[in-house]
Amino acid sequence: MAIKKLVKVPSVNTTVDAFISGAPDAVIAKTVGVIRGKKQIITIGFTPEALERIDVAATNVGISRAAWINLACSKALIGE
Repeated sequence: MAIKKLVKVPSVNTTVDAFISGAPDAVIAKTVGVIRGKKQIITIGFTPEALERIDVAATNVGISRAAWINLACSKALIGE
């Protein structure tokens, strides 16, 4: 008696999903970078002088550098 090898047949859902995702209007935006919780981690550069001023401002308010930059960006966007 011969041993038969099982052949995997793609499920209907897999085939349908592949067909739908291949449509031109089904483009899903891909995020680049690292996601932590609800935030996307980015890299940004500052001059040493600007960084020192940011650190002083953040210390005066009692928050971290990252929190101060986030707050400043939020305030700038509200003012648009």
